[in-house]
Amino acid sequence: MNEQNSFEDFYNSLLAGDRSKSSAIASELLNYGISIKHLYEKIIRNSLYDIGKMWAEGKISVATEHMASAIVEAILNDQYPQISAMTKNNKTVIAACAENESHQIGLKMVADIFELNGWDAIFLGANTPKDDLLNFMKLRKPDALALSLSLDFNIPTINKTLESARNSFPAMPIIVGGQAFSRFNNFVLPDSNTFLIKGLDDVEQLVKSFN
Repeated sequence: MNEQNSFEDFYNSLLAGDRSKSSAIASELLNYGISIKHLYEKIIRNSLYDIGKMWAEGKISVATEHMASAIVEAILNDQYPQISAMTKNNKTVIAACAENESHQIGLKMVADIFELNGWDAIFLGANTPKDDLLNFMKLRKPDALALSLSLDFNIPTINKTLESARNSFPAMPIIVGGQAFSRFNNFVLPDSNTFLIKGLDDVEQLVKSFN
């Protein structure tokens, strides 16, 4: 199987809104032996990055971008039976997007990597208000927190969330990631137990170190 051809077919099927073909390509790649992590990072994420670039350049509409994202979310959900079957280690991560952040697919991939490594992931998704997140964390007492941010103008918002989370959970590992951090080069990690991830390989390495 030629992975580049599969990538191009997947990308084009997303743009065409062909959910059936997109899902079939993903299933074929997994059956061929690639890992879920590889599918997520090399096929799905890269396709969405290219589609996002086309939207930013005015080459496709918001509706087309939303259609592609919806297909991808359905494909991610299709993988959950396999992901949830992994042996659990009684650890929990809460995964949330920063307040006013609507892009949640990357965060869903991060949550799935935690689950593939035996964790339970509580996925809160997009636009999670800081105070609600902190109250939920106090209720559920997770072992780690994952935060996602795609829009760099929201950096001050995520900094406030990090400060509040750290005040309430001094020793908890916190990971942050998303496209915002690739464009904002001056982001400073607040402490040694907060980690900036650039991809799913980083996530997996950190999760294994947390175990």
